Amino acid sequence: MSRRVQRMVLALGIVSVAGGAGAGAQEWVAPKCEIKAGHYLVNSSVLYLKSATETKFADQKAKDLRDVQRVLGQALETGGQQKNPAAWYYLGRYYVETKDVAGADSAFTKAAMLAPACAQDINFWRRRMWVPILNAGVAAWQAGNTDSAMTSFRRANQIFAGEPLGFAYLATLFSNANERDSAAKYFKLAVLAAQDPKFAKDKKDAMFNVARTYHGAQRWPYAMQAYKDYLAAYPDDVQATAGLATVYSAMGKADEAKVLYAQMLQHADAADAGDLFRAGQQMLSSLTSAEGVTPAQYRTVEQAFEAGLAKNPYHREALLTLAGVAVLAGDTTRALAAAQRLYAVDPLNRSALRMVAQTWQLKGKSDSTLHYLQLAESLAVEVTVGTFLPDEHGATLKGLLTNARSKATPVFAITFEFLSAKGGVVATEAVNVTAIPPGGNQPFELKASGAGIVAWRYRRT
Repeated sequence: MSRRVQRMVLALGIVSVAGGAGAGAQEWVAPKCEIKAGHYLVNSSVLYLKSATETKFADQKAKDLRDVQRVLGQALETGGQQKNPAAWYYLGRYYVETKDVAGADSAFTKAAMLAPACAQDINFWRRRMWVPILNAGVAAWQAGNTDSAMTSFRRANQIFAGEPLGFAYLATLFSNANERDSAAKYFKLAVLAAQDPKFAKDKKDAMFNVARTYHGAQRWPYAMQAYKDYLAAYPDDVQATAGLATVYSAMGKADEAKVLYAQMLQHADAADAGDLFRAGQQMLSSLTSAEGVTPAQYRTVEQAFEAGLAKNPYHREALLTLAGVAVLAGDTTRALAAAQRLYAVDPLNRSALRMVAQTWQLKGKSDSTLHYLQLAESLAVEVTVGTFLPDEHGATLKGLLTNARSKATPVFAITFEFLSAKGGVVATEAVNVTAIPPGGNQPFELKASGAGIVAWRYRRT
């Protein structure tokens, strides 16, 4: 799927700890639930833990922590305190101080089983361990160390599963690595971790990303069910509606897809231009493979492309397709208008020029038809754009200049303008055309800087 698969709303940032989690000496934090030591060894561990927390001296802290480990070990091994939730709770607190994730997870799990009323307090300590580990993963990711980031996020998720961020980060890394099954697994875990209403947006994005991940992997039954689950909760989401329609088309469910495409066009104002173009392309594909298609049936396809072009008016492929669909529909007015807009974007391309000629021919204008056919045959150089990759920082455009004539091309320049969705020029880059020999070609690559680039056009200068 040649588009962003997920809603990447995961702006990497540092997470903070509520309740005080600074380094070095701290105030002792007493349990926020009813949990009594119940045994002298467990009570001793509390005193040692309190001392280790409050001391300013590293050697004293180390000694106190050794004493905590010793007395709790005795309590659990020989003191008959295996069923005492306080023994496990304070053992978990000890592992928090020593930064032992596996130990803390095990001890807190047992404490929560024996003292369910302390679950909230235990989650406070789990999250306290989670935050620095998660932030270490963020830092590693920002530094480009994705393996280290994954390791940190796995450790973070092991100790605390009460918030979706760690799972969503890990899912995104797996998605970026094209490991779709793992990405889907962790997006699902992000959904489960986002049950608190304050994580409503995270839950919505994670549910959407489950569907998009299966979609990208072409796991159609899984994608279909994930989209249905998502749309049951968020029925007005046009992007998800388009995604489910595409999945239906891929599964041969043409009627179901058609219903969803019609729904999407009714809410085109809320749709992304890319989704509208994809919807139009899917509808066109279904008509192309059908029998007895009437020209009027192409009107819905035209509407999808027109709605998308209202949001991104210089999209070259959409203009070409709209012109071709209008020709199939016998809609000469729309065909000519789209072809002329295409020519304004891509004037040195034979397929664009021939499309203009074809639309004039449909209108019975032989002089104009001949004019554009002659332009196509007499091009000094043909421009073919093969790759256009916009992102949040700019865009990369790659193409080929071809000389199909019997003499070398003249030396001149072609100026590319990189455009926003409203048609504003965000950046300008030039290609210098060399003297390309007969039958030869010249590749080119342009990198434009600027936010909001969605399309391009060019002119000979």
